[in-house]
Parts: sequence; structure tokens; C-alpha cells
Amino acid sequence: MANEKKKSWRDLFNLFDVVVILIIIALGAVLVLFSGKGNKSAASTVRYTVEFTNMQNDTASLIQVGDSLVDRVKKFDLGKVVSVEVSDTVRQVQDFENGGMKEATSETRQTATVVIEASASETEQDILVSGGYLLKIGTQVSAKGPGYFCSGVVLAIERSDAQ
Repeated sequence: MANEKKKSWRDLFNLFDVVVILIIIALGAVLVLFSGKGNKSAASTVRYTVEFTNMQNDTASLIQVGDSLVDRVKKFDLGKVVSVEVSDTVRQVQDFENGGMKEATSETRQTATVVIEASASETEQDILVSGGYLLKIGTQVSAKGPGYFCSGVVLAIERSDAQ
């Protein structure tokens, strides 16, 4: 028992271990310092325009001003319908007689251009509509309203402060 000597920290850790521990501590400090940068969000009201295409004639007429829309998959609140404009669906088809393309109007399908208003939180990069739905131009939207569902693309976004 007289030969037992006290173990020092040098016996427990070698130089490589100390360097690895210092690197881990430095990375942790950097993550803590910069994790909140750019996440300042501001509450506001957002109006965005969605073009719902390829709708049956009966379905397009069901969309009314004041309808609350919900995401079909995740059930996020998308907002309330502010205005609706229904038109015939126009598609480009190949013209086999003359070659090239031409526009053709569908008699059984319609396009509804809908303006939706919702409360949102904005960061420097993103707009999150009230329920957490990420909103960007070009985003595919699958919406469900009272008695109908439709899918389309976000065409425009208008931001306005809630103050």
C-alpha cells in the first residue's frame, strides 16, 4: 500500500483528449451564441393569392368569401377567403394540323384564383401562416373548405403589419 501513488490528471488524459474536449466546448459555445440569430419573428397579417386549377365546374362555385380553409394533410389553418375569381381552365395543347402549340379551353374544368388572408409570423427567411404552414411563392397548397377541396399554387404574397 505504500507504493500507491496519487493519479494526476496527466495520467487520466493525454494531449489528444484535451484537444478534443476543447474543440467540443468551443463548438458548443458557437452554437449557443449564434443559434438565435435570424429567428426574430414579427406577427402580421398576410394576404396571398392561390390559383386552384383543374376544378370541376360544380366545385369551383362552392368557394365563397369568408370560407375558412385548412390544409388537407396536416390540418394547418390557412386563413379566410377574401375574394374569388372563377374562370375556365385554359391549357396548352399540341396542334397536330399546323404544328406548334395552341390554347384550348376546357368545358368541364375551371380555375379559381383565390385571395386568402391569414395571421402569420415572419422571420427574415420565412413566413409561417397561423398554424405553422410555411408559405412561399410557388408552394403547392392542398386546401379543404366547407364541402370542397382543391389544390393549387401560391402566386403572390402581400405582407401588412398587424399594428
